[in-house]
Amino acid sequence: MHKLTPRQRDVARLVATARTNAQIGDELGLSENTVKKHLKDIFEALAVQNRTELAGAIAAAPLHELRAGVTRIGETAVTTCHPKGY
Repeated sequence: MHKLTPRQRDVARLVATARTNAQIGDELGLSENTVKKHLKDIFEALAVQNRTELAGAIAAAPLHELRAGVTRIGETAVTTCHPKGY
């Protein structure tokens, strides 16, 4: 996972939460085409074929590489655990 740029990590993390390209673009302030370009580069860097494999690669990260974080979604705080660097 360390093969990704910080922005690619952001995109990959959001893909793993089942967001659409439009939702990812809105959240990160990117166009859908930019999200698609990041996904193409992420798939190549991680040698995955699709979003499902990407989510699996993120989920398969060793536990020692996981870190916890809190994200605010509206009024709700969501605690997540995701691969280091994501």
